Amino acid sequence: MALIAFALHYLKVATLSVLVGLPISGMLYQHLATKIDQRRYPPPGKLIDVGGHSLHINCTGQGDGPTVILEAGGSCSSLEWSLVQPEVATFAPVCSYDRAGLGWSQEGPQPRSGKRIVNELHTLLHKAQIPGPYIFVGHSIGGLFARLYASRWPDEVAGIVLVDSSYEYQEDKYPPMGQSRLEKIVSPGSILTTLARFGIIRLLSKLPSVRETVIILPAHARAPFLAHTSKTSHYKTTFLEIANERERETSAALEKAGDLGNMPLIVIKHGKQIDPKLIGENEEWTEKFYKIHANLQEQLAAKSANSKLIVAEQSGHMIPYQQPEIIIEAIREVIQICRENKERP
Repeated sequence: MALIAFALHYLKVATLSVLVGLPISGMLYQHLATKIDQRRYPPPGKLIDVGGHSLHINCTGQGDGPTVILEAGGSCSSLEWSLVQPEVATFAPVCSYDRAGLGWSQEGPQPRSGKRIVNELHTLLHKAQIPGPYIFVGHSIGGLFARLYASRWPDEVAGIVLVDSSYEYQEDKYPPMGQSRLEKIVSPGSILTTLARFGIIRLLSKLPSVRETVIILPAHARAPFLAHTSKTSHYKTTFLEIANERERETSAALEKAGDLGNMPLIVIKHGKQIDPKLIGENEEWTEKFYKIHANLQEQLAAKSANSKLIVAEQSGHMIPYQQPEIIIEAIREVIQICRENKERP
């Protein structure tokens, strides 16, 4: 009996050790692997202090300007522009950067509101001595930040390209998704953040099926991309940004700011519809969604009297990866308009 009691006690201790040890081991693995990645993949640009934390900015190209500023979408870094920036650099100065907590940038103070984000970008551009005026290119949620920047410092912005941009109060306009599933995905304490914290997402990133998804990126960008999207701060920041957009501060500011006047504006929307089964919805939901999406993109184009709406027919939401040439040509067109306007007496 004593032997059985000892065995049962040993089993309890062993089980407890495993339950405690595995999470600790996972967190240690995540911490050490993140440090190794930081040394293995140094930033291609500069890290500049914007007030207690540093943001990464990578500027290439040359010329008289205006300088193109690339604002990535939600959960994306400067690497989102790996197929766009090199081509733009052949005819204009262009800068991509990482918002706080994404890519090579350090985490920043909370809340991660639109106001804070554009203030940090304004400080970054001036401390980096990037001369204006700028042409902003904003993808997805980055389109909100591009417009917010233009509304706060209109003299610094010469033109805008919006790439499948978000729209103010859009959650009120789109048909609702399965709320319980959506809340699990976008809450700051979500399962993705937890999985990242314990190194599980980092392990999953080593699977061949995951690595195949980044094959579209240039070879030099693939490993850093997987490293960035394995960091705990990547998911934490993503959900903090989404949570703050739900607080409607940015939407309210944009609604108050009004239109863009005669500013050169090109709006690009995706034309390839998603399979509703992939997100657990039906064809009726998809039809409603795309009808509203098309209307919102048309409303974006109507923000300026000097605008154009383009459809990226072969792309889903990730146009920077799927049809980067459309973005490149749109940037070229806006630059040309700005230069012609500058030359007029």
